[in-house]
Parts: sequence; C-alpha cells; structure tokens
Amino acid sequence: MGLVFRKMQDNEATILQSLGGKCHRRSLEGLFVSKPKEAIVAEKDGEIVGYFSYKIEYYGDKKLGVVKHVFGLGEELCKYGVSQMWAEGCDYITAIIRDDNYVSWSTFERFGFVRASMTRVINTLEFGGFMKLYLNNMYGLYMGCDCFFAVNPDKPKSSYTYEKKPGINQMVFHHLNNTILALILLLASIAFSDFEIYGGISRIPTILLSVLAVFLGVNIFTFVGTLFTRRKWEYRMSTGGTLLSLIVSFIGNLFPIVGNWYPKQYDNTPTFRREMGITAIFPWLFLMGVSIILRLWGSDITFLDADVLIPIVDTLLLLRCIPFFAINLGSSRVLQWNKILWAVMALVSILLGFGQFESVYNAWFS
Repeated sequence: MGLVFRKMQDNEATILQSLGGKCHRRSLEGLFVSKPKEAIVAEKDGEIVGYFSYKIEYYGDKKLGVVKHVFGLGEELCKYGVSQMWAEGCDYITAIIRDDNYVSWSTFERFGFVRASMTRVINTLEFGGFMKLYLNNMYGLYMGCDCFFAVNPDKPKSSYTYEKKPGINQMVFHHLNNTILALILLLASIAFSDFEIYGGISRIPTILLSVLAVFLGVNIFTFVGTLFTRRKWEYRMSTGGTLLSLIVSFIGNLFPIVGNWYPKQYDNTPTFRREMGITAIFPWLFLMGVSIILRLWGSDITFLDADVLIPIVDTLLLLRCIPFFAINLGSSRVLQWNKILWAVMALVSILLGFGQFESVYNAWFS
C-alpha cells in the first residue's frame, strides 16, 4: 500500500494526540500536545505514522494558515501539508518554531518560509490581527520561539521583505525591551505599593542600570563562549514569549525577554553539541559569579543595587537550568551536550536560588 496522506477523520483526534505525546516522550513538551482540529494524516501500510495539524484563521480579507504540530516524517508531511494549505486558498502561512530547533525551521525554510520580522507581520495583518494571532496561538507564552512566515507563491508578491535580519540592532532592541519592562515593573510597584522595599523613586536609575548591566553581561559572556568554537555566530532576539515575560514580571520578579547568539551553520555532531553547550555555560558562570559577589560584597558596590539584583540573578540562574521549551534560556544546549554537567549546574543554581549559598559557604570556609 505504501505511504498515503489523507485528511484526519473525526474519531482520530485522540489517537493523534497520543502519537504526538509519544514523539516528545523524552521532554515535557509531550504534556502540552493538544487534540488536533484539522490535520493531514500520514498512513503507511494501514498504520498512522505521523500527522500535520493546522488551522485556518481570517484577518479581514486575508486567509492565514497556522501550522500547529508536525510529528513523524517531518519533511514529507510539511511538503504535503503546506501544499494542501495553499490549495485551500491561504494567502499566508505561519509557524511558531523554537529558536534552536534547526531540523524544523530548516525544513520550513525549504518550503518558502522565513524567520519573520514582527513589524512586517503587523503591517500585513494590522496590529489587531497580529494580536489575534499572538494570543490565539499561545505565541506570547513560548519563550525562545520565532514566527516563520510564508506568502502564497501563486498570488501577487508582497512588497515586504519578511525576513528578520540578525545583528547589533537586534541586541539593542532586545536590551531596550528588557529595560522598558523593568521600568514598567518599577512604576507598577510605585502605583500599587508604598515602594518602601526599593527605598523610593530615587533608586530607579540605579536599579535600571543594575538590570541592564546583568543582561548585557549575559550576552557578553555568551559571546565570549562563542570564541571557544570554530563557528561564526550572530545575535538575534526571539520574539515569542513576551506575554509570559510580562505576566511573570508582574507576579513578582523580572522575567527577561529572550535574545541569544546563534550559529550560522548547524549540524548534528558531538562537536556541534559541545559548542552549543559552551555558549550556555559561560553566561551561567557569569550569573553565578554575580550572585556570589553580590552576597559577599554587594553592600560595598555603590553603582549596583544588590537588594534588587540578587533575586533577579537567582531567578535567571534557576531559569537557565529548566529544560522546558517554553522557558528555555539555554538549558537545552547544555543538556543535549552533557547531562551530568547540566545536573551540576541545576544543583548549584538551586542552592543559590533558594538562599542556601550562605550556609554552604560558612560550612566550607568559616
């Protein structure tokens, strides 16, 4: 019988959801695979071996296809699924892909997708349409993910160049966004509390400078890590997860908008995994050093605000050890290279993050 592609039947949604969970059995992502509403099923010799789920949304007179999941037979399924969505009259198709998931985004690039600039997507869908896309598809909750966008090849070409260009402008925009987020958080603290914990409005400039210094330090040390590799790297801000950053920040601690250094060339080799892991270890070492220095000598460093920075730095240490795609600040790079090293990083981060550093330090050095 061979390989057959067909539309999902009404009674197959649960079966496909289970298949998606099994494909992610080694990660937490499998817990968040939803039942598909529309899908292309790949069937071989009567057995389901994969599926391509999607949905169609309307933005005024524009018809947008949204790719939800692809499990099994990735390239063949993508090729058939994308062609089916074009056949259904989509003007555009978008997919949300994790920034380090090279297999997925390189596959989509072969079918005409580009990592899209949000300003161009907003120009196409208008701001209201973009917010609908952003909220309806959980894009705002996926840290470290990018929006990939394709224009129907059989329709008049858009005048926009959708591709997002990496470079120093991305780094500036990334740090500007985090500084604005920190300022909003501080102003909210003034509006909804007595702000005594921060010592008053006069400390805002010092707090912002401290936060900016930490985020710059993370990116500088990641860059230092790239110098220990043989690859060329580029800086890019990930546009997914902004809503998650806002929500967590207003709950009680600054949760950064993500940006990172990415290799220009990917491959599936031990050397590549080691080089990716190295770029994640260096910023972790920086954060660990800052956390220790602030605890021991923070009161003597007048240009940094230790009271505010310690919980922020400790939170970043903990977040950098969570191997979960929606809160991935580099942990997967280390985990895929060396699981023992990742476990050591996680243990040290937990000791610092939950305030156990002082007791360990006193036991060893007092």
